Amino acid sequence: MNNIESINSGVLKITAIMATCGRHRCSERSLSLFLDQDYENKHLLIYQNSEIQQSLDQCVDPSMVTLINNNIDSKTKISYDSLGAIYNDA
Repeated sequence: MNNIESINSGVLKITAIMATCGRHRCSERSLSLFLDQDYENKHLLIYQNSEIQQSLDQCVDPSMVTLINNNIDSKTKISYDSLGAIYNDA
């Protein structure tokens, strides 16, 4: 279902953004709670800004979850210095 179909059917797509810096256990729990929600038209964007790259387990549906590993601010080209800068890039 594309965005136009979603709007026409009355079911809006919800996208949640989670910024994290290497807190793997918290991220796992948040991901689990997100996937347990009964709302079907949803997507989770995880913006992981640790220098250590993470990956999603193969059982996670990539149409529902996107993981971006990036620890460099796109404007300053150095490590992030604020949560606002992280969300600006996300």
